[in-house]
Amino acid sequence: MSARTYAFVTPPGWLRLDLRGEPGPQAERFADVVIAGYPKDSSAAGRAAVVRSITELAASAKADGVLDLVLPVKVVDGSIANASFAVTAFDTDTLDPLDVIAGIAAQDSTAELIEVADLVALRTVSEQVVDASAARAEIVAMARAAGAVDSPADEPEPALPALTSRRVRYFIGHPDRPGDWIIAMVSVLQADNQPSRQLSDTMIELFDQVVLTFRFQA
Repeated sequence: MSARTYAFVTPPGWLRLDLRGEPGPQAERFADVVIAGYPKDSSAAGRAAVVRSITELAASAKADGVLDLVLPVKVVDGSIANASFAVTAFDTDTLDPLDVIAGIAAQDSTAELIEVADLVALRTVSEQVVDASAARAEIVAMARAAGAVDSPADEPEPALPALTSRRVRYFIGHPDRPGDWIIAMVSVLQADNQPSRQLSDTMIELFDQVVLTFRFQA
């Protein structure tokens, strides 16, 4: 059985893109949901830009081996959470996945075993400082395309605080079936302030719960 035959619950306010299928129709659906959360005067051109951006994002993720990409679509206080959830196959060649995660656990002080039904699951956490200007440019471009930002593209942008990318990886699989293993990862951008830290904590707690719903299908 292939690691492609799995299921999990997508939380409300998020949309799952199955990258084994055609990205176009899924990008159209994504744009419809996102645009619905912005002002009614958001343009058709804005919708087209969202479709194009999501299609490109999906193509890039698929090229990196992502099987499923889950993105936020719910607009809260005029913006969408800067987070994503991705699932990839856990390919260990001829090695036993249990031996591989044992090695990861021995080298990573953040590693912890979690209970996911009858599966084995290892959780690890990492943080990395990111280029705030590049991250902001991407976020603003998406918002401007959707009609949520009406300032000219060449208008000077205010300085941004440092941003941190928090990533939680979950290595999940069946102990008796080496082919039934995946890696799930939630990635959240966090600024150095209390509200942002609380939001990123909430996003990570949400996907800690999503991971508990993973099942491999016969």
